[in-house]
Amino acid sequence: MQGTSPSRRRFVAAAGSLAIAAVAGCTDDEDAPPEEAEEDDDETADDETDDGDGLGDSNGETGADDEDEPTKDADQETYELAVIVETEDGEPAVGAFVTVTDEDGDLVDDEAEQPTDDQGQALFEVGDGEHTVEIDATEAEVGDGEFEETVTIDGDDEELMVTVEEGDDPAGEGAEGDAGDEDGNS
Repeated sequence: MQGTSPSRRRFVAAAGSLAIAAVAGCTDDEDAPPEEAEEDDDETADDETDDGDGLGDSNGETGADDEDEPTKDADQETYELAVIVETEDGEPAVGAFVTVTDEDGDLVDDEAEQPTDDQGQALFEVGDGEHTVEIDATEAEVGDGEFEETVTIDGDDEELMVTVEEGDDPAGEGAEGDAGDEDGNS
């Protein structure tokens, strides 16, 4: 028994190679027509250069964050605004809710609303200009209603100390609550 002829081996090898090539060409995008498969490749290329700034790769930058992208406050330096809220006894008003807005009434950043910590303090990063600080002390159980102060940042860190008095409503909100001390004095 002599082996198979060389031409038969060539035919089987060629047929096997064609079958493998045909199967390999079909595995990229089984359900997508050839035009859509090419578009998917283009989207992948765009995603690889998209830096996550919402502008795709139109700015030609690559990387996770673009620090050179212009934003509302891109060239504005920021300063620390420390808001300290205390009671008339000098105790920290823990849990008073503090909100900081800019001259346009917009929140100064994503963290512009926060409660005071165990020292009665809330810290904010703000730019130059006039800012409105609103304090809701009802959650801290020291006072009635909301308090509002204005602070101007002019190239330096700033500290704002606010004393909330029990039963006091300096904002004129007319909130109900403790109107005086134990003896009925206002």
